[in-house]
Amino acid sequence: MARSGRAPAFPADTDALLTEAARNGVASFRSEERSFAEVLINVHHDAAGRQVVIDVLRGYRPDYPGAEMEDFEQWVGNSVRVLTEKFSPPPEILFLYGGKSFEALFPLQARRMDAVRHHSLRRGGPGPAVPTVSGGDAGRGKSPHAPATDSELDALLTREALRVLRRLQPLEGQRIGGPVRASMDVDTGAITVYFPRDFLPADPEGGFEDQLDNFRHALIHVSAPFVDATGMQYRYGGRHLYPYFPRLQREDEAARLGSRRQRAVWQLADRRPEAKMRAQRAASLPEK
Repeated sequence: MARSGRAPAFPADTDALLTEAARNGVASFRSEERSFAEVLINVHHDAAGRQVVIDVLRGYRPDYPGAEMEDFEQWVGNSVRVLTEKFSPPPEILFLYGGKSFEALFPLQARRMDAVRHHSLRRGGPGPAVPTVSGGDAGRGKSPHAPATDSELDALLTREALRVLRRLQPLEGQRIGGPVRASMDVDTGAITVYFPRDFLPADPEGGFEDQLDNFRHALIHVSAPFVDATGMQYRYGGRHLYPYFPRLQREDEAARLGSRRQRAVWQLADRRPEAKMRAQRAASLPEK
C-alpha cells in the first residue's frame, strides 16, 4: 500500500508536548549573569496563524535585546523546533514575555529594524539578514537590535555599570552604592563612567584598579554589538582622578617622559648604531 505524501498533523495534546519541550530547554539553559530556575513558560500552537507562541510568563525579562536574549531564544526555540520541524511547512516560532511582543518591549529597536529593512528594499535588495525574535539561526555581527538613540545606548551602559557596582566589595575609605552613570560618544567610541566623589578609596591603586577593570571589560562587552569602544575614562564628582591624587599625575607624567626617552634611544640606535651608548646614558639621567 502506498504511503500518503501528506505531512503529519499536529496531535491533540500539541500544546502540552511543546510546553514540556520548552521547559526542558529552559532547565538546560545556562548563563553566567543570572539564574533561570524560576522561569515559568507556556507554549501554544496557533494553527490558524501557523505559529508556535512561546510565552515566558515570569522569571525572566530581558533588560535589552542583546546576546543573552538571543542565546535564550535560540536555545529554547531549538528545543521546541525538534518537535515542529517534522511538519510542513514548519510553523514560525514567536516569543512573548508576559504576553508582550518584541515590539511592545523594545519599540525603538523594532522601529529601527523596520527602517533598516525598508531602506534595503527601496534600494532593490532583499533586506538584511537579521536575527528574528523567534531565535532563528542568525549571524552575530553588529546587532540590528542596536539602540536607536544615543540616550538609549547610555541607558544600556548605565544599567551594566550599576550591575558591576552592586557586585563590588568596598575598599578602605570607599563608599559603594552611590549613583553611577555611563555614557558613550558614538563618534569617537569613548566610554565615560561618572562616579560620585566618595567612590574613591583611600588608596587609588591595587584593588581599585581591579575594580575599574571590571567596569572596562563589562561596558566594552555590552557596547560591542552596537559601537566599537575605543577607550575608557572615569570621572569622580565630575573631576579626573589627578586633582584628588596629584602624586599619581606626577608619576604618570614621569612614566610617559621615560617612555619617550626610551623610544628615542632605539630611534637613534636604528639610525646611528655608534650613538646607541650615548642615547642610553641620556635616557638614564635622573629627572630634574
